[in-house]
Amino acid sequence: MKPNSPASPTLQALIFQKLKEKGISKSQLVSSIGYPRNLNKGIRRLNEYLTTLEAPNDEFVINLLNTLSIDGLSFHRALNASIDLMNKEADEHSKRRFKPHIIVLRDKTITPRFIDEIITRQNTILIPDEIQNLSFTDELHEIFKIYDNFNDKIYYSNTSEVFRFTKTGLRYHRKHNYSMVFSANHHLKRIDITSPRSKFKMGLGNKLVDLLSGSTHY
Repeated sequence: MKPNSPASPTLQALIFQKLKEKGISKSQLVSSIGYPRNLNKGIRRLNEYLTTLEAPNDEFVINLLNTLSIDGLSFHRALNASIDLMNKEADEHSKRRFKPHIIVLRDKTITPRFIDEIITRQNTILIPDEIQNLSFTDELHEIFKIYDNFNDKIYYSNTSEVFRFTKTGLRYHRKHNYSMVFSANHHLKRIDITSPRSKFKMGLGNKLVDLLSGSTHY
């Protein structure tokens, strides 16, 4: 059995490690990667990249790797480590903020979008904590009772136009990453498991794809 390989440092940690090894400052780094006349802008761009992983362009990243002598494989591993960490932090943040709730689904959407979002908020019902302490069967029974007692409403836009809706079912957000969609007569239609991962999935340009595939030499 092969021993486990050591965990890769995050991209942020790898860059700071390389800065220390080479004995150069952030100012010297950003001067070398394209900002010799505007160090403040360069440092701002670097800090934004380290925080969000969103680079202004491919050349910014390639120049960064060139200056710090970071090979494509190390970059790829460090980038994935950073994405995994950001996803974990986003998941924990979502978990702390989450409160169980129902969204009552309706037969049509409205434009403009901000009005539709207002109506969706009006159709959102927070679930008392004690309901999730019940058995799962009793929990769903209480959820359906809340849904059935929720009356269709009439909504008014800023132009005094009247919108009338019919209930078509509900989405029960049971956990921060887990929801159940039911029809109006309480039949389960699907279960959705969500993740913050898509938020931090990086779109890499052609030059970076070539670099990671080994076809770009720098």
